[in-house]
Amino acid sequence: MRIKSLALLLSIACLGTAAQAAEPAAESDSAKMIRLTQALERDPLGDTDNSMRAWLLDWLMQTPDHTVVVCDVVSPLVKDDRAPNAGIYVLQQMFGNGAYQIGHPDDKDPGAPQLAGVESMLRAYSAVLTKQPQSRIAYLDTLLEQQTAGKLKQYMTPIIDEKCTKAPAAKSEA
Repeated sequence: MRIKSLALLLSIACLGTAAQAAEPAAESDSAKMIRLTQALERDPLGDTDNSMRAWLLDWLMQTPDHTVVVCDVVSPLVKDDRAPNAGIYVLQQMFGNGAYQIGHPDDKDPGAPQLAGVESMLRAYSAVLTKQPQSRIAYLDTLLEQQTAGKLKQYMTPIIDEKCTKAPAAKSEA
């Protein structure tokens, strides 16, 4: 009888340990940033209360570990006030930039996070088009064409260099 009681106690203890082991570890903010960025790439219209975007934007502004330089690589999108979902795409470019930095901490190419941001934005745009094919934006269509042809990096590099990575020319004094 004692052996059965001991076996029962051991079984209960093992079940408790197994239950504890099955609990997921707490998600780091960096992992959450990547997870939410990817979720928004797959379903950018699904964040109807903007809670994911609010968390991501707040995290990007608060983290001392990564700096997302917002430069003018999406200016044609921003300047077109008729572009549907433009705000979503601009934010997605920032989120993709930050996610890239987390995933590639040793990459010293200043243009790589910008390009990654554009690619993230294009994934979101493509996802929107599956639900709203009438929501086309000429500039993003051009970028998709370049991406499909395998030339997005080649196309974007001079834009990124001009708008993001080169220091502004000093003004000469007259």
